[in-house]
Amino acid sequence: PIAFYRTAVRLLSLVSESQEQLVGCLCAVSLSPLLLLVSLIMLRAVSLFLFLAGVCVSSFRLNFSNKPSSRAVQSSLSRPRVSGTSVLHADVSMADIKKIRAKTGAGIAACKKALTEAGGDFAKAEDLLRVQGATTLLKRAGNTASEGLVGVVPHGNGATIFDLNCETDFVEKNDLFRNFAQAVFGAIEKLGNEGAEISVDGVMASPSAQGTGTLNDQLNELGLAVREKIELSRVETFTKEDGHHVFWHVENNRGSKLMGKQAVVCKVASTGDGSKLQKDFAEAFAVHCICTGPIAVTRDRIPKDAIDREQNIQMEIVKQSGKPEEMIEKIVGGKMNKWFKEKTLMDQVWVCDDTNRTVQKVFDTDVKEMVGAPVTVEDFRCWKIGES
Repeated sequence: PIAFYRTAVRLLSLVSESQEQLVGCLCAVSLSPLLLLVSLIMLRAVSLFLFLAGVCVSSFRLNFSNKPSSRAVQSSLSRPRVSGTSVLHADVSMADIKKIRAKTGAGIAACKKALTEAGGDFAKAEDLLRVQGATTLLKRAGNTASEGLVGVVPHGNGATIFDLNCETDFVEKNDLFRNFAQAVFGAIEKLGNEGAEISVDGVMASPSAQGTGTLNDQLNELGLAVREKIELSRVETFTKEDGHHVFWHVENNRGSKLMGKQAVVCKVASTGDGSKLQKDFAEAFAVHCICTGPIAVTRDRIPKDAIDREQNIQMEIVKQSGKPEEMIEKIVGGKMNKWFKEKTLMDQVWVCDDTNRTVQKVFDTDVKEMVGAPVTVEDFRCWKIGES
């Protein structure tokens, strides 16, 4: 067949090369147009026949070369098939994989590999998956966790704001992550009601909601299951002493009115009815803080490094604008006064109405009338997810 194929290809090339010459010869001997047409059709038919013969021979060669050997056939027959709950490995079934995956939360491929290496021993496979999970979490330790939830936990000692982070909003919407957020919420609430100090380390050392281990162990298991960096990045508590009140609000709620994307907590001193602040004023105050982003209650409480940084920036901007040297200091002073008004809570213009009043004026009038006594803001926090 191979020799025939080569001969056919050679004839096809000869016919193609000589078609014009044959037509010329036929015309030269003055054949009738009908005979000339018949001759052309016959030449085309011969060319098509030779081409099809070449294709058939090529197909025969490919099928012959790809035919498996008897040894390969025997090897394939002895290999187990994969389907449903059938055997995936000599000692690993799909049912085994589902069982260990439900317990560890690891991926199918990871479970199969661990069971294979463990020879079907579930305890040993779980140990292998824990080691692999620790390695994965270590690799992800440097990743940026800019999604997650900010929550506020009211308790007997006041209120605590916390920031629980993950890498993507896809995981933030996952039930595993939200269940862990509820576990963190419960641990903070318990510590607060007991009057214990609340810190990141203290919260993560609390007993797990699963009944065994700590929240830190639960966090590691969660990171293995969702394959992302999960961390409790910050917590801060506002305590209620005599003559003080704490109110809060969470914006963009996610599954709970006390957890969302942004949260504000404020501590004030007043002898009035502080419960009205939470009921009638907390939401408006939170909206103002989220919109304006104040960094301190009063000007004298802004960190010195933040003031120096802004002053250096404004100095460079004025210098590059080409202003006279004797005017630079005055211009920078004016810009810094404007910056203080924008970043100091009590000097900001209240954004929740169009009266153009400062926040200080609102507290001196509306808030005072609301609670029945003067109100002094002592501290506040406005946290947005991922900004820590």
